[in-house]
Amino acid sequence: MFFNGIPPFGMAPFDQLSQRLSQLKPNQNNFTECDLEGKHCITANYTLYHWEELMSMKWVKQHVKIVHRTDFFDKNLLNILNIKEQEVYYTKCDVRYHHRYYDYLNSTIGLDEFEKRVDLAKLKSRKEKLFYFGSLYSTRRVVRELPESKEFWSKLSREFIPDNPIIIKIVNNIVKKIGGERNFLGVHARLGNEFRTDDSFRGAANKTIESFILKISNDYREYENTFNYGKSTEVAKQIRQTILTSTKLIETNETSFFEQCSSKFTNDTLPIIIFLATDAKRTHKSLKIFLEKFPCIFMLEDFEEDCKPLNSLENPLDNVNMYKHLIPLVDLMVTSQGSRFYGTPFSTFSLYAMRLNNLLNTFDS
Repeated sequence: MFFNGIPPFGMAPFDQLSQRLSQLKPNQNNFTECDLEGKHCITANYTLYHWEELMSMKWVKQHVKIVHRTDFFDKNLLNILNIKEQEVYYTKCDVRYHHRYYDYLNSTIGLDEFEKRVDLAKLKSRKEKLFYFGSLYSTRRVVRELPESKEFWSKLSREFIPDNPIIIKIVNNIVKKIGGERNFLGVHARLGNEFRTDDSFRGAANKTIESFILKISNDYREYENTFNYGKSTEVAKQIRQTILTSTKLIETNETSFFEQCSSKFTNDTLPIIIFLATDAKRTHKSLKIFLEKFPCIFMLEDFEEDCKPLNSLENPLDNVNMYKHLIPLVDLMVTSQGSRFYGTPFSTFSLYAMRLNNLLNTFDS
């Protein structure tokens, strides 16, 4: 489900959320919900997109039977499965951290922030034909202790990666221009939505940037013996030549940005190339100190021409152009291909980018 702007589906009790979801249909793009008096309404534009348009589902389909739903009406789902309502077992979530699922009956791991334990093994003895789960929000929701669970999850993580050919080509072109895989650092700075005063990421923006500066500087102290910062001009020249050679930008006369960023290396800056994925513009006030410390920082906005092929992607279900919905995925995939990745705490975007970065480094080792 892709929404324009902030989605109207925050945490809500199971039945209320189901009622909202039932309004989403593949042949429509507008969602509206009003209170009983009709005075306060939520409106949003959306599009429903098949996972196969983005991800490789080959391995998943070999292990999991999948039924495509065309809407979110539970009755229609039961008709597809040819079962009755009394043959459904629900674990309805009415709060954010309601159920926690365990694969090991004798597990001693506590509930922590969750309220109720569900043992997956016990579900096998139930007679219902469909288990209808509520929210799966939180990476801590499912406790995996059995070896077979860990192995399955590991393989799923490796296989469930983007494989859309247009997106892959765009990402590869950008990565090549900044030196190639593992020749730069990937950073994701979620700085928050400027229109939401309650956005915790916005409130922690300065702290997030400061932590990046500290971590990167500490990690690269090892370079102090390799690079003589007193000869930073020579260092900049070497790095500039490496970039220009690997990307062949000399022939296309597109050297200005590379020249500018690498020529700014001083005794106070590290000669490091960074790709910064972020929800902010380069002019964001919180980024100023980061850009000063690391002058060779690339952002997706520097590669608008490379991203234009994304305009050709349309949702085959409703012909909605997918550029604005999928451009963040390009950002994520580029930053995940660095030699190291630094993410924003509690960000799902960062968590997934870190997973892709770990997979890349594992495949290359």
